Amino acid sequence: MSRRTTHDDPTDGEDRDARGASAGSTPDRAAADEWVLLQTSVRPAVRDLTRSVCNGVTRAVGERYTLRQFLTEAVEAHAARLAELYNDGRPWPEDSRRLPRGRGLGDPSGASDGST
Repeated sequence: MSRRTTHDDPTDGEDRDARGASAGSTPDRAAADEWVLLQTSVRPAVRDLTRSVCNGVTRAVGERYTLRQFLTEAVEAHAARLAELYNDGRPWPEDSRRLPRGRGLGDPSGASDGST
C-alpha cells in the first residue's frame, strides 16, 4: 500500500474523471477551491477515531493530514461503494434537497422536527 500525503487530496483534481466527478458523485458544481460547512454530531468514539487517524497519518507521512481531507476521502469512497450496491455502479445524480433531521442530541425517541 502506498502512503498518501496531503498532496493526494482528492480536492486537487486527482481521483476525478474527465468531467471533474469523484468516485460515487456527479461533477462538482462549485469551484474546486470552494468549501461549504457541513455539520453533524457523532459519538465521542468516532470523534476520537478521526483525530487518531489524522494524527497517525500525519506522523507516518511527515505532512499534515487534515480532518477535511480524511472526511472527504471517506465520504467519496463510501458513496462509491453505495453506488455499486444501490445505483447499478453509476454515480449518484445530484439531489441537493435538504435531508430530514435526525435524532436531536437530547431526543432519544428519534423524533424529527424539521430539516437541515
